[in-house]
Amino acid sequence: MEKYCFESEKYIVEITENGKTRRVPVYIALVCDGDGNNKKLPPEIFAEWNGLGMGTNTTKTYFSTFDFSKEAEVTVCLPENVGDITVKPEVSSLSFSDGKVKFKTSTDVNFVIEPDGDIFGGLHIFANVKKEIVKDKTNVIEFLPGVHNVENCPRIKNDEFGNPLVCGITDDTLVYIHEGAVVCADIELIGLKNVRIAGTGVLSTVHRCHGAENGFADSKMWGAFRYGAKPSILIRSGCKNVEIENLVLNSEFRNITIRNSDGIKIKNVKMFSSAENADGINCYNTRDILVDGCYIWSCDDCFCMYNACDSIPTLFDAGFEEVVAVSGNAEVKNCVMCSASRPIVIGGHATGETNPRCVIENIHIHDCYIVETPKRIFGCPRERELIWSGHLRLLSQSEQAVRNICFSDLKIDYTKGCISKPVHIEVRDAKNASYTESQGYRIENITFRNIEVCGHTEERLPIIIKSREPDGAADCCGIDRVAFDNFTINGKHIEPTEMIVEGPVNNLSIV
Repeated sequence: MEKYCFESEKYIVEITENGKTRRVPVYIALVCDGDGNNKKLPPEIFAEWNGLGMGTNTTKTYFSTFDFSKEAEVTVCLPENVGDITVKPEVSSLSFSDGKVKFKTSTDVNFVIEPDGDIFGGLHIFANVKKEIVKDKTNVIEFLPGVHNVENCPRIKNDEFGNPLVCGITDDTLVYIHEGAVVCADIELIGLKNVRIAGTGVLSTVHRCHGAENGFADSKMWGAFRYGAKPSILIRSGCKNVEIENLVLNSEFRNITIRNSDGIKIKNVKMFSSAENADGINCYNTRDILVDGCYIWSCDDCFCMYNACDSIPTLFDAGFEEVVAVSGNAEVKNCVMCSASRPIVIGGHATGETNPRCVIENIHIHDCYIVETPKRIFGCPRERELIWSGHLRLLSQSEQAVRNICFSDLKIDYTKGCISKPVHIEVRDAKNASYTESQGYRIENITFRNIEVCGHTEERLPIIIKSREPDGAADCCGIDRVAFDNFTINGKHIEPTEMIVEGPVNNLSIV
């Protein structure tokens, strides 16, 4: 099982409950190392990981996930000679002495312990209150404790690209992954209804990542994916009423990708992705989505919403395209996010139709904590970052309308060396549209309320709000009604001098 399940002895985690102590596993995951994305793969790496031609450099991080009934005392033994720790988000009951971290909890908690300022190789703790398994579906697929893979489990089959997939999922199915279960496969839902994927086990394809062949013994690996790679969970082609709860996704590629589907709930899901272009939650033509209490450490966007295909051809959802694309009615709350690119992106990919046009609308992202974003923290040209990036990014391309978006009660930690913009709002013209997109259309009614930016921000670029010029009297492109209400950087309210504003931008307010 070693080639499928990667446990580590770097950290030791013990749980004491009702006077009994047990040790729980610590697993290896991968994260980007801050050197930057879009690196050309060496020929010997590209021969296998050929999904995009570009990659990242990755390094190891660690996580432990476990259940408890009512209250648990957790003890973590750190590596020798650790002098200090940082905990994100903070845990009130936590103490550190003599190389051990201890805390008590009676609720679900997700956080990371960083030893001596190491933002990459820390231990992520996922403590879950044990819940009754509600078998409320006609079809039930259970994965009991142990390692399940294509070699030993008849429920897992390879698809035409060699991706291991859980098979047998139909309408009205519960897929339950128990604590202690590691399912070495992806899940693909095509046009299904009333599916729930739950449990506190691990859905893992990290065995397909570069470095797995020698147990991730090296300190650095390449972050890339194979052509045809699947996200850990792919929801497409008209799915309705899908719930995903409590799992850990340790992914080769993306974590959750949603295409042309409605009624999606993602709660308390923990995610790691490290390959080039590997988003946390990526969706287009998606309506009525709730993301609550998730913990997302991704190479690319933590959460993004589009109207049309992206740069990965095998995810186009062929045969289920819509001429008119509408995304929205989304709420993202109570999440912890870390990205080596952009934590949140709204807009960008669209169809280019103008009558009617693509729309992204009615999104509220609130009460989230964006921890340090290691985007090219070892150096990046500022000219490039003026065009790309942005912690909170709204982008209109291909005649797209983006409207009614609210960000509230967010904390954003900057990493030393990260020069990304806190906010990037842009309606692009044809000559600087990214990927294969054409000119954008309009962004309106955007609110930033109670946003706290802190940390090493002396390198950061200013907020950018920019729109293309209209190409005729009938073209009402531009940006309208953008409000900054209690937006602070290192404790000081932002000023107009900290913004670059270009083009037809109307009704911009700073309170």
